[in-house]
Amino acid sequence: GADRFEVVVFADGCADGTVMMLRNWGGPLRLTICEQTGEGAAAARNRGAQAATGDILIFLDDDMEPVPGLVEGYVRALAGGAHDVALGPSVPVLAPPIDLFRITLRLWWADLLDTLAAPGHRFSYRDMLSGNLALGARLFRQVGGFDAALRCREDHELGVRLIRAGAAFTWVPGASALHHDATDLDRSLERARQEGRGDMQIARRYPGLLPTLPIGACGADGLPAAGLGRLAVTHPSLGRAFARQMRGMLGPLEQIRARRRWRSLYGAVRSFWYWRGVAEEAGSPVELQRLTRRHASLRVGAGRAVELDLQLGLEATTALLDRIRPAGARIRHGWSPVGVIKSDPSREQLRGEHLRPLLATQFAAPLLTAMALARATPDEAHQSHLMSLGAGR
Repeated sequence: GADRFEVVVFADGCADGTVMMLRNWGGPLRLTICEQTGEGAAAARNRGAQAATGDILIFLDDDMEPVPGLVEGYVRALAGGAHDVALGPSVPVLAPPIDLFRITLRLWWADLLDTLAAPGHRFSYRDMLSGNLALGARLFRQVGGFDAALRCREDHELGVRLIRAGAAFTWVPGASALHHDATDLDRSLERARQEGRGDMQIARRYPGLLPTLPIGACGADGLPAAGLGRLAVTHPSLGRAFARQMRGMLGPLEQIRARRRWRSLYGAVRSFWYWRGVAEEAGSPVELQRLTRRHASLRVGAGRAVELDLQLGLEATTALLDRIRPAGARIRHGWSPVGVIKSDPSREQLRGEHLRPLLATQFAAPLLTAMALARATPDEAHQSHLMSLGAGR
């Protein structure tokens, strides 16, 4: 019921009549209207959260249209205490004309939503989508909210701090919103530039996450490997000229339906603007080289791991994961190894719900082998284990 939740609208430098419309609106909701003068989405979300009085915060961007069931879905997901952060689908509603760019954007969103909705998905800080997000108000205050100094990737940066705080994430299919995305091709290129700046800021603050960022793919010289990305760092004027020419070719390529070539060219132009943002934030190629070379030896894999024996039973094993929340795990069935879940500082700590899908897919074959060995006599199983170790050498 509308009496059980409140709506806080934070207008960030709106000049389109939004505030006047809301003040004259006679709807049934408990509505609070706040304003600021173009200070950015992170600052607006933080101040909106300060104005809210509820225990659960639901963040929706201004281009999101919640469908019936969104509030109920989030409340159910977070009220039990098993999860701390919840995300729901942002279903793209693309305005015409439906050109190749919008088709590409829709496919990107579809792939992302499929990944997030996969059973047992282990959430990364890069999965944080603040356009449709819910979490406890106490947790939000505890980690410090969004960083208002960031104008892009502020949701990813918050995701880092939530993961470090041990937050448990979940996907809520019923908490869906229609995403009226007004992004066009040129706005997407500017977005890529801002993403480059944001990723560079994250790399500086959290150098251990460098391998999880595109910046971590720099070559041995600490620069992008080739193409327009390298020009964006070393010769920006020349790269900008090439990028401008390639941007001009996208229209003709679409007209002749050269879709594969269009996607390749669009990817190259977008790469230029991403790396241009990286270079602008770095300040100089030398600074970028210093960062990437200094942390070139960092690898995903550090963190506390635990040994799991599935012979204890699946329920006991998943309960153990839920109790200790390790960064990684080595899984065996008696004497027989089943698999390794690598420690990954970019992802949430392991929980029991992450294990079952892995056992049914990635680890299915070694698990079946281990279970077959376990049915043999103890001497036979031990001898088979020693033989497998010898073959491994």
